[in-house]
Amino acid sequence: MDAAFRVLAIVFACSVIFVLFLVALSLLGPALPILERFGPRFLTGVDWIPVVGREAYGALPYVLGTIVTSGIALLVGVPLSLGIAIFLAEMAPSVIRTPVSFIIELLAAVPSVIYGLWGLFVLRFWIRDYVEAPLSTYLGFLPVFQGTPFGLDILTGGVILAIMIVPTVSSGAMTASAFASASGAVPPVCSSVKSVSLLSSGWPRKQERLERRSSRRAAIGWSVGAAPRSAPSSRVGMNVTLQLSCPEAARV
Repeated sequence: MDAAFRVLAIVFACSVIFVLFLVALSLLGPALPILERFGPRFLTGVDWIPVVGREAYGALPYVLGTIVTSGIALLVGVPLSLGIAIFLAEMAPSVIRTPVSFIIELLAAVPSVIYGLWGLFVLRFWIRDYVEAPLSTYLGFLPVFQGTPFGLDILTGGVILAIMIVPTVSSGAMTASAFASASGAVPPVCSSVKSVSLLSSGWPRKQERLERRSSRRAAIGWSVGAAPRSAPSSRVGMNVTLQLSCPEAARV
């Protein structure tokens, strides 16, 4: 049964590559006449003239726009998403974790056209007044920040894409963190050690318990042991165990 499931999983994984190949083939087929007529100029040209008899098609601005907006989205969205995932998975109390997780998952269900319309009628004015205007005023000597702030540009598009990918990336990161913790690949981590117990055995009627607060991060279940050694005196042999209790242990 395990062998059959393994083969089935491999088939499903390979089917994704096959689907991508079919998509590329379906796009390349209709584009062949344009590529044959204009050649490399289609990818390096900047003119787009659809007038009959004067056709000129250059996709370079669209290719560069896609690459730059995707880069902005990754630079803004991925760190923000990872921060949200780490906070919800490791630090947030359950009172906050559950509703915020539901809100993030609901954001993933919002259609992209809604994000686009919100960016067109709301976000672009914030970007123009509070981001692009100061950048143009204080960093206008740099070519990338020169010009009149408009709002409908690559920066706004990149920020909108970053907002769109935040739910997907953060949900995936939280799922991966929970799976890793459940499988034991990553030990549970304490944000603060509640108590440290130092128990000694081998000395009759002698036990010392040390309680202290600590801000150091520690993993649950660490122990340090020293086996008792034979010695002429019974007061020499000692077994020391370091036990750490963590307030997050009940949530893991």
